[in-house]
Amino acid sequence: MNENDRDKKIDRIIERLEALQREVLTVKSRLDTIEGKPTPVAAPIERAAPPPIPESAPKKPARSTKEIEAKIGGKWLNYIGIVAVVIGIGFFIKYAFENEWIGPTGRVVLGMLVGLAFIAWGEFWNKKYKYYSQGLAGGGIAILFLALFGAASYYEVIPMDIGRILFIIVTVFSVLLSIRYNASSIAFMGFLGGYINPILLSTGQNQQVPLLTYIIILDLGVLTVAFFKNWKWLNIFAFIATVAIFGGWATEFYHIKPVPYGTTQIFLTLFFIIFASLSIFYNIIHKAKTTVLDLIFIFLVASVFFGASYANLKDHYSDLMGIFSGTMAAVYLGLALISYKRVAAETRLVLTFLAVALGFLVIMVPIQLEKNWITVGWAVLAAALVWIGTKTDSRSILLAGMSLLIVAIGKLFFFDLSADIYRAGFHSFINDRFLTAIVVMAATFFCSYIFSRRKDTPHWNPVSLILFISGHLILLIALSVEIYGYFAISLSKIQGRMLTEYDYELQFVDLYNRYLYAQRLSLSGLWAIYSAVLIVIGFIKRHAPSRIFAIALFFVTIFKVFIFDLSSLENIYRIISFIGLGIILLAVSFLYTRFKDQIMVAVIGDQKEVKNDGS
Repeated sequence: MNENDRDKKIDRIIERLEALQREVLTVKSRLDTIEGKPTPVAAPIERAAPPPIPESAPKKPARSTKEIEAKIGGKWLNYIGIVAVVIGIGFFIKYAFENEWIGPTGRVVLGMLVGLAFIAWGEFWNKKYKYYSQGLAGGGIAILFLALFGAASYYEVIPMDIGRILFIIVTVFSVLLSIRYNASSIAFMGFLGGYINPILLSTGQNQQVPLLTYIIILDLGVLTVAFFKNWKWLNIFAFIATVAIFGGWATEFYHIKPVPYGTTQIFLTLFFIIFASLSIFYNIIHKAKTTVLDLIFIFLVASVFFGASYANLKDHYSDLMGIFSGTMAAVYLGLALISYKRVAAETRLVLTFLAVALGFLVIMVPIQLEKNWITVGWAVLAAALVWIGTKTDSRSILLAGMSLLIVAIGKLFFFDLSADIYRAGFHSFINDRFLTAIVVMAATFFCSYIFSRRKDTPHWNPVSLILFISGHLILLIALSVEIYGYFAISLSKIQGRMLTEYDYELQFVDLYNRYLYAQRLSLSGLWAIYSAVLIVIGFIKRHAPSRIFAIALFFVTIFKVFIFDLSSLENIYRIISFIGLGIILLAVSFLYTRFKDQIMVAVIGDQKEVKNDGS
């Protein structure tokens, strides 16, 4: 509403008030005349000045080229320069060690003095030059880490126990310094220097306990920072650095006999406790809003820890890995409960923990039975992500779930369905590939159902339909593979007997041909029966996609029978194939004729539903 319209509206209101006032005074005047009182005079209604129109908030001016240039020159070049100095000092110390310029004690003392000098220099310029002083302080922390690591672990100038205490002191100091300045750069520079020290000063020797203990101390420092500050990128940096350092050590030294799987698992568990806490620490303590990055970090920590632990323990405790998966589920159920009690409003955080717990529960059985648990886990996790994305209305989580489901389906078809069916103990329908296919199929149907219920977003309807068709294709292909494999196993046994029992060669040839024709005929029968069952379900549920898919499958079956079965089967099997297909088609045709009124109602209802959904 503009200013003129508002003034006109105010004028009309005032005119109505004046008219009402005149009527009231007229009535009062008559009463006063009767009672002999003087007649009051109406005072004019004063018009209040219209309220000022609120001005729109001024737009934040775009940064000028000079401001960008100043930020790059004053801040980022400072950080890069500090990193370069720290790396240079590290190489200098190593070079001095190799050429025996300075003794071990002198190198350590020199490094510590340089680090303290950087911190003091940064403190001196703190009030005048914020970013410059922060970079200096962060660089000083990194140099202190460098000197202490060399003194305790490589040069052995000080005992390792004293070195660990000094590590803790420097870590605490860097944490306090970054919190005092409210400067994430100090924390970053300090931890960056800490994490690259083992790389710079590596001697090529296996020092698992000192190295991983050192990383644990650094990670605890990051956890302490997370109590006060919501610096998510620092958590991610610490996680990536820890995984990289641990992975580098494992690649180089894990295979050395005896394999240190016990101590390795202890360190893995400590890493998990720290980073699982990091993923929710600030959110629960300060009741901060959970972001998509937090949820991704939760999934990432759970996946990496479980994968590393499985690889570490499977050769030693293969019978207990399912229990290990169940324990992980219990841990995340506990985290869900804690989150619910502390931040009940953050539903997607609670749902994420529940989804991870559900994933571990579902893969517990196939892991215990040594099944294709990776595909199963991906499928379950994909379904959980789709469910969480729907509950939280997060498009990014929905897309992540769909992407993971596509990966799971791809792995099922390209890797898991190809199994050694001729190995001893293999049974059709009771094997890992069929179980994997059933789980992936169930996850696909679940996602289809979730999307079909999103009536407020009709653009997801095609996705629901595609998933519905994909679920039926997965189930149909899995059944076909199992039936085909059943006859393939029998054919293989017959071939083996043909090679050893020459007297019965003609008998075995006849038996082989019968099984071969039965194998070809079984697929036609399966597809026809599947189509008929789906037609019936489509009638009962009044579900048009089921009926349409069944009709399409009928045409594929008809094509196979008339093109392939007609030319590759003997007369008796051709008769069975054609008569069987004909009976099923006649039965389906009768259903359509008998229930045509119900079908029309269903079709019209489906169309109305689609129309209403799209309106």
